[in-house]
Amino acid sequence: MEKEEEKKKTKNSSKVLIIILTILLLAAISYIILDKTGVIDSITSSNKETKTKNTTEKTNTKSDDKSSTRQLTEAEKATITSSIVNTYNKYFASYYPLLNTNNITNQDLLMFAFYNAENKSSFTKKQVEDLIHKYFGKDRTVTHENIICPTENQPLYIYDASTETYTQNANHPGHGGGSTGIITDNKIYYLDGTITSNIVTINAKVVYGYVLGDTNGPRNAYFKSFLDAKAASNPVIGDINSDNDITVSDTDIKNIADSLPTTTYTFEHDATGNYILKSVTIK
Repeated sequence: MEKEEEKKKTKNSSKVLIIILTILLLAAISYIILDKTGVIDSITSSNKETKTKNTTEKTNTKSDDKSSTRQLTEAEKATITSSIVNTYNKYFASYYPLLNTNNITNQDLLMFAFYNAENKSSFTKKQVEDLIHKYFGKDRTVTHENIICPTENQPLYIYDASTETYTQNANHPGHGGGSTGIITDNKIYYLDGTITSNIVTINAKVVYGYVLGDTNGPRNAYFKSFLDAKAASNPVIGDINSDNDITVSDTDIKNIADSLPTTTYTFEHDATGNYILKSVTIK
């Protein structure tokens, strides 16, 4: 009986071994056939291409996010050019070309705050800082001190550190604007504007009106630089001897564009959505 059991076990083991060998043989034959017909290479190549494509797409996406350049939208253009005309050209053109906004004096920053204060009789330290940060960035500091009249060289506003408030000096004599370096009017002809990452560049042709306080006459002429505007000489549009106000259109500036320098404004679009002026170059 024991011998018969051993024979059965041996016979069953042989069958299992034969089945395993048969499966391995069929697998080997199948691989050889697939290899000969190029199917294996095709599958391998396809997998490699898929991985390469995915890697390339990820790389391109990262690259686009960091360095892709596009034209400004109409909304972006309108927002930034409004700041150029109503803020930077108006109050700070005397500094152009402006390679570093830190070159703007503390007194000119305070004077800018005074002109833009809703309440001209008094305004706060916080209001001043909010305005400066909006146009020149959070890192731009301002020293809080009396605002000095550029004509009389006397305090126009007195700063009280205990209340952090600027109050108009009641003893300051009334007079005209004086040579404050503020442009009464300016116009720009937009050439182009691009944004790369968070850096905005705008190229434009600019004409300047008179400097505040330098003329009480009509707005009859525009100039190609702040210095010409201040001197009221070499007008590029209008006639300084005319008694009539004039209006300036894009077409008027376009017609003389070749005789005007190109002004390039560079901004940083910060996390709060403000466009912070970084530099102004003229060439």
